[in-house]
Amino acid sequence: MPEPENGSREPFTAPTALTRLLRQEFPRLEWPAMTATIAGNYTVGGLVPAPAVPGTRDQLARHRDEMKYDALDTEKIDEAMSVAEHLGIAFYEATELYSGMDGNLN
Repeated sequence: MPEPENGSREPFTAPTALTRLLRQEFPRLEWPAMTATIAGNYTVGGLVPAPAVPGTRDQLARHRDEMKYDALDTEKIDEAMSVAEHLGIAFYEATELYSGMDGNLN
């Protein structure tokens, strides 16, 4: 995909910042590698910092037809990102911020 308009070369980043304190507290544990992307719906994946969410949504919309996901998965990701954008927070796949099946926000 081309560079997003938010100025970042890659809008998604590995969510290691979310577990940094735990990793420091328990350094002997084996921590799984964290990916900087979304492998599929209902997976733990890439983090999009709050300032990058609007541009990332725009980029995903422009390139929707080029993605390997089906339209429903892409729509679900965009729905969750729209909630994150509305609330001014970061997007992180599988955080259960938004549950479309339950129709509620946490």
